[in-house]
Amino acid sequence: EDCTRAEADLRALSERHDLRVTLLDMEEQSALADALQLDMAPSYVFPDQMLRGHIPPVVLERYLED
Repeated sequence: EDCTRAEADLRALSERHDLRVTLLDMEEQSALADALQLDMAPSYVFPDQMLRGHIPPVVLERYLED
């Protein structure tokens, strides 16, 4: 499943980058998901943008290096 892969990818990336990983259960934490306008999982929230759907680690690393 995409969410499981995304979590594993992010945990690995957090070992090499200054990265905070926060997992949301979109049903249980719907107020926060609504506030962030998250409509699908996985979603990646950066200070200046959001990405939707599973993103391969090599692509995420490019976003983290900017």
